Amino acid sequence: MLVIPTDYYNYIPGTKKDCWYYMERRIERVYCNLNSMVFLNDDEYNRVLKIIDTVHAFVKGFSGVDSIKDPHWFELNPNLLFFHSCYSLEFEPDMKDWTEDDFEVAQHLPFSYMPKSLEEVEKRERYIEYLHCYSKERNFKWDKYDTSQYSHEDPESIMLMHEIAYTLRLVFIDAFPELCNDES
Repeated sequence: MLVIPTDYYNYIPGTKKDCWYYMERRIERVYCNLNSMVFLNDDEYNRVLKIIDTVHAFVKGFSGVDSIKDPHWFELNPNLLFFHSCYSLEFEPDMKDWTEDDFEVAQHLPFSYMPKSLEEVEKRERYIEYLHCYSKERNFKWDKYDTSQYSHEDPESIMLMHEIAYTLRLVFIDAFPELCNDES
């Protein structure tokens, strides 16, 4: 995953050069590899193509998890919801003081996602706290994705990258259950 090294797919890794064409070439290679898999039947080809198209849209969206347009990804991993941009805005700390009416009104704001209840906000808070504890315990500050060398000095960016990678795995498992069945 190049989320961190490219600063959310904005720059070629290690530079401040626009990465639009850089990522497009990388994705074109993925499509070429898919098209070279002549052993796939039409159904298998289309399942892989749908996954690649979703990843392509995500990479070209430049806006983190808000660029994932396939709702199935959020069904497979609801934790992805906790990384939507609505949580990184100024009003996010105040969400704990919102009423039911505030949450209802928020559903009509121009965001790809808004929490529906106080319980959801609290669940996200516990989840992010858990990830920070897990990260500290595993000493992720020395992870190969140490954010100090990138413009996002936010450990949640690393967490998002790991969460997306995990979700992509779930997407492939869900799309190809026949490869995961143990018949032995």
